[in-house]
Amino acid sequence: MTKTNIAAPAAEATVAVAAKRTYSEDMVITLIKAENPKRAASAKRYGLYKTGMTVKDYLDGCLALHPEEPRYRWRADLAWDEKREFISVAPAAK
Repeated sequence: MTKTNIAAPAAEATVAVAAKRTYSEDMVITLIKAENPKRAASAKRYGLYKTGMTVKDYLDGCLALHPEEPRYRWRADLAWDEKREFISVAPAAK
């Protein structure tokens, strides 16, 4: 029996898939997993999450923390973290 090596998908493809969810800046973030599950730069961004903050608050924090990073990465983080149930993002209560 021979083994077939299957390459993992490229990180860019993962970001593109995760980024399909759209977030308006007034949506509210709820932190579900308080322990930071991330590493490196994404761990610093994860540390910005606070229950009750808006998406705009998070994006502003990312800009202050990583002004050189491409902006799409921050929204992709939201989608990635929401999909894994680290956070939830919902419209603001009216």
